[in-house]
Amino acid sequence: MRSGEPRTGDASGLQAVGGYLLWKLEDPAGARPYLEAAAAGGSFEAILDLFVVSLFETARPSDAAAVLPEAELAS
Repeated sequence: MRSGEPRTGDASGLQAVGGYLLWKLEDPAGARPYLEAAAAGGSFEAILDLFVVSLFETARPSDAAAVLPEAELAS
């Protein structure tokens, strides 16, 4: 285990920390390691949160320009 990585073993606790980082602090990159460890421990909620994190990672501002009309981007 590297320094700064979450310890495994308490899937519920890891999901709680990861969920807090994701939803309250809006830090999907910071939440990812905790959610991955929780998912590996069997937390279904962590799996759902990881799905949300993957949406953040794939959505880029430049993608919106390809989908939304210019008028919607200005607002």
